[in-house]
Amino acid sequence: MNGKKLVVRPVGAVASVTPIRGAGAPTLPPEIPDPEVVEPPDLVEFDDWRKRTEAWIAQNPHIYELFERYALEIAATGKKFGAKLLAERVRWETYFNTPTGEGYKICNNYVAYVARKLVADHPHLKNLLRFRQTKW
Repeated sequence: MNGKKLVVRPVGAVASVTPIRGAGAPTLPPEIPDPEVVEPPDLVEFDDWRKRTEAWIAQNPHIYELFERYALEIAATGKKFGAKLLAERVRWETYFNTPTGEGYKICNNYVAYVARKLVADHPHLKNLLRFRQTKW
């Protein structure tokens, strides 16, 4: 199967994706706890998105760890990637691995700053993560 992890088979007009079982099958992270109800930070208290992102990471360190894990996983392949790809992967994994299946809400405005924190924590990611200039 040329190293591919999933088999796509058409079913009627819709394609279904069947996970491969056994050796070489993708492993899912352990069950992620349901999101706690956290009041959003007082927007008057925070003057920019970077500070809001730092507060969100402090409230959700286990979600930052998922960003970190997936970034290092992709980096091991040597392929370049964007922060949005990481955010969608985290959303996907948390959607299927939280007891209620609700996943986590990740503000798109935080994603660029999460990526910058990843590079600060792991400098070797600098040449692999794609960045644009932030507006804030």
